[in-house]
Amino acid sequence: RRMAVSWSTPSSVKRPRLELARGREWGEVHQTDSRASKDVGTVYHHVDLTGLQPDTEYRYRITHGGGTPYVGSFRTAPAKPRPFRFTTFGDMGVNAAAAAHVALIRAQKPEFAFVVGDLCYADSSGGTGIGGPQTQDLALWDRWLDQIGPSAASVPWMPTVGNHEMETGLGELGYAGFLDRFELPGNGVHGAPTTYSFVHGNVGFLALDGNRVVGRIAAIDDRLHNDVHHESVTWFGFFEAVSPAVAAALLRAVEAHARAQGSTAVRDRKSTRLNSSHGYI
Repeated sequence: RRMAVSWSTPSSVKRPRLELARGREWGEVHQTDSRASKDVGTVYHHVDLTGLQPDTEYRYRITHGGGTPYVGSFRTAPAKPRPFRFTTFGDMGVNAAAAAHVALIRAQKPEFAFVVGDLCYADSSGGTGIGGPQTQDLALWDRWLDQIGPSAASVPWMPTVGNHEMETGLGELGYAGFLDRFELPGNGVHGAPTTYSFVHGNVGFLALDGNRVVGRIAAIDDRLHNDVHHESVTWFGFFEAVSPAVAAALLRAVEAHARAQGSTAVRDRKSTRLNSSHGYI
């Protein structure tokens, strides 16, 4: 029922817009959310189309004041379950092999592509900054978008973040450049804008952020304590979490570890010693 259409122009333009049609006649006109990004003159335009009919072919036409229109099309997801084909991959880059990959995807005619991070390597340091400014070339993003265009113009590409989407100088986790270039569903974890989910037919897909630490806990097996006090206890420590849901998940992990060890109780440990056996979760 929803589709995002995104495109770019080499610089700022007047009146960027998208027209949408189900038949021959152009109907709805949508204004864009246009975004500039660090160290490039390119402007990225996004339209979030909602209320679409399932399993329906739509045509779109994008243009701006004085520009040449571009016409493309897409098909929405089915309302009822049926067999479907999709592609998923990561670690792509901008090179001849990646371009051949796009050609193969296009030939396979998937209903969407789920791209699981490390898209173009515009920051080869993975956000660490190690190696200095020469590790970052944000113009690579435009070359990557041009590279995937033959497929992405008609097949949804659903991007997720890897460590190379963490770009030095672009926000707390370095995701500002990624978020400038993509219009994501926005239904993920609060405070984690690169996470989201979507449903195609009867299959749900989750886009997670493996770069973001949301909590930690240590399961501690203190055999000396258990031997001396004739107990069978697993302790936990080094515990912190960003939300009650994360905290509950971490504690469940410790409980599972305790059951596997044969422990009969789990306790919070106020201090730890190096001669205890620690397992970080």
